[in-house]
Amino acid sequence: MIIVRILFAVAVVAVIARRPRSRGGAWLAVTLVLLELAVGAVSARSVRLAGSGTVPLVLFLTAAMWTARLAENAGLAERLAAALARAARGRNALLYALVCLLCALLTATVSLDGAVVLMLPLVLALRRRAPELSRPLLLGTVAVANAFSLAVPQGNPTNLVVMERLGLPPRAFVSHLFAPALLATSICVAAVALVERARLRGRCRSDVAGRGPLSADELLAAGALAVSGLAGSAAPWIGVPSWLALPGVTLAWLAVAGSLRRPVPKPPVPGRVCIQVAALLVAVSGASGPLHLPQPRAFSLVALLALSLVVAATAGAANNLPASVVFAGLLGSRGPAAYVALTGLSVGALATPHGSVATTIALDRAGELDARGYLKLWLPVAVVATMAATACLWLLWSLA
Repeated sequence: MIIVRILFAVAVVAVIARRPRSRGGAWLAVTLVLLELAVGAVSARSVRLAGSGTVPLVLFLTAAMWTARLAENAGLAERLAAALARAARGRNALLYALVCLLCALLTATVSLDGAVVLMLPLVLALRRRAPELSRPLLLGTVAVANAFSLAVPQGNPTNLVVMERLGLPPRAFVSHLFAPALLATSICVAAVALVERARLRGRCRSDVAGRGPLSADELLAAGALAVSGLAGSAAPWIGVPSWLALPGVTLAWLAVAGSLRRPVPKPPVPGRVCIQVAALLVAVSGASGPLHLPQPRAFSLVALLALSLVVAATAGAANNLPASVVFAGLLGSRGPAAYVALTGLSVGALATPHGSVATTIALDRAGELDARGYLKLWLPVAVVATMAATACLWLLWSLA
């Protein structure tokens, strides 16, 4: 039965890896999971685990996409794009740096998935001003959201799981992982700048004059974004699940918008992405349960590098959320192994287009890169950045 579970898991991962942006591929993966259930190869525990992982994801992504659409419809994304172009004085390289900084700020407040969803309207607005910047801005957003999510507890839901299992206060988590995350993010941002240097040498259209005062809809959208950021940042420090912050703010915004009779966009539900994640969770958790992965006993630099690359490879192949199930034992272990596993899940997930939900959403919306072009850039960069962050972790741990 163990072999059957592993074969089903491999089949589901292969279907989604081959066609990560295909609705047909998502339903084929679901069909395989249903077949696995029919033959009794997966337990009820795996189904419950998939549900507990998917429901919060659906609620959070729906709230994030709703807020992003609110900002886009109100014209806030276009206004911010103009402000960034003015701040960059029309220089593409500086504009790229500002977009990466803004994405890092959003990642540190509303998580990597929220950051990507909220950044996409801005990236699309900047693309209308400077079409040649579409690729570097999209790549930079994806890179920063994934790599910098390692820095703070609210950057990634898995971070909160590790923090809870280890009994770490948020301050201790940040002290261990901020520097490795910053190093990995810098490597990824620099790699994009190097590959896209020809596009970043140019200039974009910069409006000298502003657009006047904010409209009522823009104020409402700006307020929702500001409160979302504050709530997301504060949630881990006050013991509230971070994924609840944005849906809570969105519900409050809906109440305010309704009382003011402002137009409310329809809720976008990321159905295909969530179906893929649920299928992967069921299949992977069903296969990984019997494996009983051993705890590492050596914490040399070589051992930690090997561990981070194994976790990164799993995250890149099967998405970092199911991979966190496979390495649940490591994520709850004492010592540097838990932090190294987080590094592989966050930075290593950059290696493939389906390595994280944030990457999948970004590529879906922007439609900029094919899988081969993505792998050519990020496979080697993700390996280097993961190893660099792991070495930084080892050094900090050795000096502590």
